[in-house]
Amino acid sequence: ARHNVPRIGRVVVARGRDAIDGAFLTCYGPSTLAGFTVWADEVGDDITLDVPPVQLEVQE
Repeated sequence: ARHNVPRIGRVVVARGRDAIDGAFLTCYGPSTLAGFTVWADEVGDDITLDVPPVQLEVQE
């Protein structure tokens, strides 16, 4: 649960009560998932980014 606290480094795919039903990807026609890898690296508060983070608009 976020409790209305923004998270850094994430892209919002869907939001709201029906966010769980938001499609991350829609394919038309035959397709085969050959692999899917997810990873997360914990970083400290002293991390230095090469580029500034992108500020996205939040629609209320």
